[in-house]
Amino acid sequence: MVKLNPFLHSVETCRASRVLAKDGEIGKVTDVYLDGQTWIIRYLVADASEWCGRRSVLIAPHVVRSLDPKGHTISVGISRGRVADSPIIDTHWPISRAQERAYCDYFGYSRYWQHESRSSHRVVGQREHDHLAHAFRSFAYRSRSAPMPDNAGLQSYRAARGAEVRAGDGPLGRLDDLLFDPRTWTVRQVVVASGNWHPAGRVQFAPDWIFEVSWAERYLDVELRRADLLPSTSWKPEIAVTQP
Repeated sequence: MVKLNPFLHSVETCRASRVLAKDGEIGKVTDVYLDGQTWIIRYLVADASEWCGRRSVLIAPHVVRSLDPKGHTISVGISRGRVADSPIIDTHWPISRAQERAYCDYFGYSRYWQHESRSSHRVVGQREHDHLAHAFRSFAYRSRSAPMPDNAGLQSYRAARGAEVRAGDGPLGRLDDLLFDPRTWTVRQVVVASGNWHPAGRVQFAPDWIFEVSWAERYLDVELRRADLLPSTSWKPEIAVTQP
């Protein structure tokens, strides 16, 4: 039985959690990969170096059976052996679509990109052929040299954290966390460390307010003003999910 708390969960809390398989611990979550257009979390990255000789393995969210933010654990419905034999993916490089296909085929997962609609907000660098380059030029990979990836949609949360968030009347602050619905793994709130201009020190808003993103230049532009975020949208770590 899947036990998921009907409240929004924090990506930062996930990054401090241990992934527990059916037959033992896989490792601690070190990163999260999200779809830069739909804001859906696609993979958890767990450090499995202590037991299987591989530094990182991918965990698909739909195998998660329970999330325990207080206990800092994430239980999954697969075995350690199944994870250890999965295709090797070096998460220090952008994840290619070919690697995703191999991963999905190994576990028998459907290929999500073949049947999902895309977001309407603009991602800078995704027009024409530039959509292949924006992830390659992202903060995490600027200093590296590698073949151009064929999947520019996935974004490392660890690399994106700290990106500048800009409103119509000035900077809001830095990307500090993401809150997601554990039933769909869709990001519902973007949390920004606002500094001194907001009394709470943090603000949050839905990704729908974002109209332009550049992961390469590390900024998000939103159709909001600072005044729109005073005072009702101060940071609330637990928000009930009310949509069906």
